[in-house]
Amino acid sequence: AAAEELFTLLRGLWPLHVVSLTGRSRDVDTWERADREFTWIAALYKAVHEKFQEVLEQGRRVQESLKEKEELANDIRARIAAVNLDKDALLAVKLDFMTELAEMREEILSQEQAVQLILAAIDDLKYDLQNSRPPEGETLADRKGELAWPVTGEVVAQWAPRQDPPVRGVGIDVEENAAVRSIYWGKVVHDGVLRGFGRVIIVLHDGDYYSLYAFLHDSEVEVGDNVAKEQTLGRAGFYPGADGPGLYFELRKGPQPVNPTEWLGQAG
Repeated sequence: AAAEELFTLLRGLWPLHVVSLTGRSRDVDTWERADREFTWIAALYKAVHEKFQEVLEQGRRVQESLKEKEELANDIRARIAAVNLDKDALLAVKLDFMTELAEMREEILSQEQAVQLILAAIDDLKYDLQNSRPPEGETLADRKGELAWPVTGEVVAQWAPRQDPPVRGVGIDVEENAAVRSIYWGKVVHDGVLRGFGRVIIVLHDGDYYSLYAFLHDSEVEVGDNVAKEQTLGRAGFYPGADGPGLYFELRKGPQPVNPTEWLGQAG
């Protein structure tokens, strides 16, 4: 409103400015009229000045408000990160306890039981992924059929969940020390050894999706790290299905495996 009022006042001053540029003065026939016009022009200039100052003050307040909102947003992000750090520590303790409990009971967990145990523990903690989202605001589901493959190589084990033993993902034969990359933005929620899977990294994505990378030689991330799309997680290690360097990869919606080839792009 103040800006509109200033525009109206400036439009009134424009004819006077044009006259001043031509070097001519306005025609006045009496001193009394000249005095009235001078008083009017002076009042108009004063009103313009006051309205201009009001607009500047409004701009300053807007800038302060934006700064406060940005500081608040940064504070919220920091608080979420702090809460998630606590959850990272709690998750580690919880998984250690579950593993020790299984050992005490002399239980030998299958690959699937071990994965389900981890995913259930993660789900209980209800991680907030606000700091792990893509900058464009899209979701993993938006990229179905377009996700980058976690590694470059040849598929040697196809999705076959009803096979015995079942294949709940894909196995890929790769070059030695091939970089294994995250398929999407997310948060590392597991980095450790699982029976039958070797070294495994699990990344939690938005929409309760998980990506699992097994038979790694090493890891370049830690539990709690936020990772970007196609960020290197580690290097491929020995994969029995390839009888050499390779990667076993799964994608899950919650605890349920989904066919990763329906989500990944064309190039393997």
